[in-house]
Amino acid sequence: MEKQEPIEEFIILLVEDKPKAVERELKAAEEFIEKNGLKVKLIVNEDGTRISDAVKKQRVDVVVTDMNLTETKSGLDVIKAVEKSGTYTDVLLYSARGLDTSDIRRQITYGFVEIVDGKVFADELIGMIDKGLRRWQDVTYLRGVVISKIIDVELKINVLFARYFKIPSASVSSFHDFILENRSNTLEGKIASVHHILKEAKLDHDKDFKNLCNDLHELQRNRNYLAHCKRDKGTPNCLVSMGEPKKFDKAKIVAIFEMARDVGEKVESLDQKLNGSPA
Repeated sequence: MEKQEPIEEFIILLVEDKPKAVERELKAAEEFIEKNGLKVKLIVNEDGTRISDAVKKQRVDVVVTDMNLTETKSGLDVIKAVEKSGTYTDVLLYSARGLDTSDIRRQITYGFVEIVDGKVFADELIGMIDKGLRRWQDVTYLRGVVISKIIDVELKINVLFARYFKIPSASVSSFHDFILENRSNTLEGKIASVHHILKEAKLDHDKDFKNLCNDLHELQRNRNYLAHCKRDKGTPNCLVSMGEPKKFDKAKIVAIFEMARDVGEKVESLDQKLNGSPA
């Protein structure tokens, strides 16, 4: 059978001060990826800096990082940067033998991490890649990820409100539960409040925030559509919104996810502009 041309790029970010030390492991993973019809792009970062920007800019699929990088950066810093990026990117953390897996788990909160004691990790990396490929090709799974991401944006709006209205720390939980998240207070209502806050702060025409409410409305509409989708019998791996002539394939769902990530960052930026950096 004639080999098909790669139809999509799979990006691996290697964070390692001595890349040749793991060359064999990466080669095995690259061969596996190419057998799945994808073109491999390997990006090497030798010092563990600017990870969050790199993950978002390049749409990285997997980050592979050494635990010991420089005097000021470690694999834990890389994991925190990936988590901060909001991309849900898988991370494989490895090190020279003697890595205390239980201790590492206690130090991280990010849920998409595989830990390997030693620098022989080809099998674990291939397993992570295989699981990721199947997971991210499933539009039903992607729908859940996107809806969760939009909920994250709404929770960031809640934080902005609590800080803007100077709710005492002891009352923030009650403010969230009884005011912001009661069944009568919808995301649409919160968007209206964001609009009023922008006007009051004279930021409604600011280049960074003038489209924020429109973007939030768009996310809300897409969340409603996705929440009422079903698989399209006529198109494999595609969702169709019930009662509406709208279809969602992988590319469209991923685009909504990226929009939600960017809007979430705008909400955080607005929060800091209005209220200063969090304590």
